[in-house]
Amino acid sequence: MAFIKDYYTDEGKHFVRIVSEGEQWIDYQKRMICTAKLFWCPPCQEEKDGLVYDISDCVSIGIYPSMSEKEIHEMVKGMQRMLKACDDYLLEPGGICNELRYLFWNTATKTMQGIYIPEEVKMEEKKWIQKFMSQLLGNAITKRWPEEEILTCYRLYKNAFEDKALVEESLPPLTREIESEGIAENQARAARQARYALWDDLEEEVPEEEKNSKEGVQQMKERVKQFFGKKEK
Repeated sequence: MAFIKDYYTDEGKHFVRIVSEGEQWIDYQKRMICTAKLFWCPPCQEEKDGLVYDISDCVSIGIYPSMSEKEIHEMVKGMQRMLKACDDYLLEPGGICNELRYLFWNTATKTMQGIYIPEEVKMEEKKWIQKFMSQLLGNAITKRWPEEEILTCYRLYKNAFEDKALVEESLPPLTREIESEGIAENQARAARQARYALWDDLEEEVPEEEKNSKEGVQQMKERVKQFFGKKEK
């Protein structure tokens, strides 16, 4: 495990310090993060007892009040590029901290970035994505994003657990029966059915290890209920 703390300097610079809490850090990974200038990693320097990331140009994903569908897709693509790029430097994708507050949009480089913790991490890329999408969906509900953006998060959330391509350009019609309906009626029906799916499937989609967490199934369902209201009969 690692201790992570944000702090600001008198000059207004924003940093994140990571200190090991008993775990043996991997020296190679630590040196690589500090010297390779990876596109998906904020500037980093080594300290005696840890690492310090300069996130002065970064905006945390966790503080965005809302995102458009296009922005959500671009963010997810950026996350996937980060994970894929780890292999090029013999780094573990699971080493990228996937808490929303430590995943950023860098306004200077126009890229998605995250902080890396050089520990012995056992997390597959698939699990990383699933946990990330679970957090993103929960965050969207908590911050009461517009309904369409929440449904976009949910579609990606389901894709992550169903081994589908995470980002899809378009979704097929729900049934042949509604293809002849007008655009407005079609969209209203699709949104309504998506709300039903969000309500009914949520418990099945949550990973076993998250079911006992603070943001477990029942808490999530309550948050969904507060946002969408009771199910229509």
